[in-house]
Amino acid sequence: MAVKAANLARLPYRERRILRWPGVPCWDPVEYVQLHNRSWRHIDQVPLPPPLDPQFERLVASPWVRDARAADVRTDVRGDAKV
Repeated sequence: MAVKAANLARLPYRERRILRWPGVPCWDPVEYVQLHNRSWRHIDQVPLPPPLDPQFERLVASPWVRDARAADVRTDVRGDAKV
């Protein structure tokens, strides 16, 4: 749920659809996105998301995140550490 919320906050759209015409090789696929207000727009009419903060990129690459994920895997449902 947190990942979905983060994606909604970061991306300028909710859904993305690509229309293809099988059997018609001369027509390129067309891409549409659903904005947060539920309206649909062509992908060219939607602004790009802002670039990621360099501090966030350093955090993701840091050993701290790997250690935290490994510790989470070693924890069972009750929160007790497995030995």
